Amino acid sequence: ADSDTYVNLRAVSDRLKCFDSAEEHFFGAVHAIVPPRHLREMWSALYFAHGGSGYMVSRGLLPKLRAAAPACLEDMLEMTS
Repeated sequence: ADSDTYVNLRAVSDRLKCFDSAEEHFFGAVHAIVPPRHLREMWSALYFAHGGSGYMVSRGLLPKLRAAAPACLEDMLEMTS
């Protein structure tokens, strides 16, 4: 959470009780931006979870995120260098 964000952990815990943490869940806002012109053939839009609005992922989704992380990092480094 950002330094100016308050999280009521009890309320969050109570709300998430009805979800199975072993299943794949994403909670939060997803934003999209139009990529730079030279990248639009690869991606029509770039989607990301914005930390300012807060997001959570379940334990069940973490393996997929972990598997995608190296390729995403490599793509990001290639685009910015």
